[in-house]
Amino acid sequence: FAERRPDIEIYLSLHHENPDLKLVEKAFEYGAKGIKLHNSHSMKENNTYKVWLSDDWDKIFVFANENKIPILFHVNHLNLVDDYIGLVEKYQDIPFIGANQLHLGWKSLCEYFERYPNFYVDTSVGCTASKNDTMHEDDMNDLRKIFIKHHDRILFGTDEGINDYEPIEKVPTSNHTEWEEQHIRFIRQLSLPKQALDDISHMNFNRLFSCKEF
Repeated sequence: FAERRPDIEIYLSLHHENPDLKLVEKAFEYGAKGIKLHNSHSMKENNTYKVWLSDDWDKIFVFANENKIPILFHVNHLNLVDDYIGLVEKYQDIPFIGANQLHLGWKSLCEYFERYPNFYVDTSVGCTASKNDTMHEDDMNDLRKIFIKHHDRILFGTDEGINDYEPIEKVPTSNHTEWEEQHIRFIRQLSLPKQALDDISHMNFNRLFSCKEF
């Protein structure tokens, strides 16, 4: 697909049982922008989350590190957090983006922001405000300070996607719209200054994934 459609920016999702270095090299030869890894599959299939520390996965991480390739990582299990942080520390030229804020609180995330310059998170799942809901003023102010201070480490995300078991045409448009609106509503309630808003909404993504402006 990447060979046929060089006009479309692609991202490579790898299964935990498929640390295929040749596939990764070929994908980036054709212009892939980043890698997505998902840990829940390994847990559901009674595998071990230690799979990411194998020699075969090390080859993938070394390649990504040498080429400064961003990795969006769905950790989804607290047992993996320490190992994930170990990867962040070991491969310092990989921008690691923890999906769903790694299911950690902002206090822990801020500590990691300070410690590791290649540590990022997205806003998916955790950063939402339902329709007609307004965050408590104290919470809103605390979060606003965090988002302003770490505006270069947070990427807007909604956890939506297209996959082989849920074709986009079979998903009601209203589902996607409401989910997106919950994340947008959250960001709007923070009343961020323009620079912070631009960085979080799209500029950080463009910078990390070397994407065209949109």
